[in-house]
Amino acid sequence: MSYIQDAGEYAPGGFLASAFTHRDGGPNNADYLWKIQYRIISELARKGPCVIVGRCADYILRDKADCLRVFIHADMKFRAERIVKEYGKREDSPEQRLRDKDKRRAAYHRFYTDMKRGHATRQKCLGMLREKRRYRMYDSAENPLNSISILYRKSHIWLNNSCAGHQLTAAQASVILILCDFGAMTQDEMTKCLSLDKSVIAKTVTKLEEQGFLIRETHAKDKRTYDIRPTRKALDVYPFIKDQVQECFEHMTHRMTEQEKAEFRRLLRLAAQASLGQEEENREEQP
Repeated sequence: MSYIQDAGEYAPGGFLASAFTHRDGGPNNADYLWKIQYRIISELARKGPCVIVGRCADYILRDKADCLRVFIHADMKFRAERIVKEYGKREDSPEQRLRDKDKRRAAYHRFYTDMKRGHATRQKCLGMLREKRRYRMYDSAENPLNSISILYRKSHIWLNNSCAGHQLTAAQASVILILCDFGAMTQDEMTKCLSLDKSVIAKTVTKLEEQGFLIRETHAKDKRTYDIRPTRKALDVYPFIKDQVQECFEHMTHRMTEQEKAEFRRLLRLAAQASLGQEEENREEQP
């Protein structure tokens, strides 16, 4: 319980912070803890009236119509006085302790919800302990790159969570998906298809080989690359991954008509092809 209390809504600090944003090695303790908290908060809300403080509950209960979300805020002076009164003095100043806590909470909230913690677009009320402020709603549609970023992060979170039972990350699931689609391909072909860095593909392929999802052999004609084929284990999990990708797409587009969904697919494909084409042109122009 003390671990959940201490780590339940914080991204790791220090040298562990970089590991928080990478899942090539599979789900970590933070991912499992997030799933447990998600389930418990959802169950509590279903059972009846309750008050839940923090733990990304505003996001978890975002689709619950009879849920009031409140963000209570105070200025730094008030918070600094309170943290010393409640928890005592330490080597770091109270202001530094608060900034560190805020930063880690914000990183945790952003990673699992793709939302800015305490942002006015999520809360129905904002309680101010010291002063009243006005908050302007931010429309992500004003910035298409922000919308693309949200879709990318959400799809990866979805695949990370849904494929965790097979000990697969979103990146690993994507490799299995494209490999089974083609039947076999070289590592260079896979790098181009997924438009990822060679080192990322190499690391992901090595992990999948260790897990028994693929077979990698030196290419007969080009010793600098590898032929990659899916194993029976990969072919068995392939239908599940395809279903999860489709469910993720349906979740993203559930407010669209069937015609809009088809058009959205077409536009996504068109944008991806244009980006890859531009990348290829830039490479050809380089001396």
